Amino acid sequence: MPDVTTGIGAAALKASAAAGPIAIFVLLVGQMLSGETLAIRVGPTEVGNAMGMAVWFSIGAMIIALIPNILGAMLMGWASARNLGLRHPAAWGLVGAAVMGLPAIAIDGAGSADTAALAAMGALNALVCRMGVRWASASPTV
Repeated sequence: MPDVTTGIGAAALKASAAAGPIAIFVLLVGQMLSGETLAIRVGPTEVGNAMGMAVWFSIGAMIIALIPNILGAMLMGWASARNLGLRHPAAWGLVGAAVMGLPAIAIDGAGSADTAALAAMGALNALVCRMGVRWASASPTV
């Protein structure tokens, strides 16, 4: 009997809720690292508009990320129940980075900043998902 994995649904929901803020964070860090300056006027109205857009962006990102996060959490939970090494957060992060990064490499190329941003988003989202998953025992059974 395979090991019982618990918390998959809640973990996928939390990771989906975090998808928008993670994407905003990664995009802002990428903008800062690019060295390009943004010459915009920022006042109270612009800050309010940006906050409103961030909320709507986060809701959209949650909706888009929900199905992939559920499928990924189920697959990694199943695999981790059978292989103790896959329970490590680094394994989840690498799988998340691969799931988001490999299609981007195929489309945009390996040296693209967009590809790196997507891989970072996938890794961070997978790590958030991994935090909520638990197994019934410390060792896997087949």
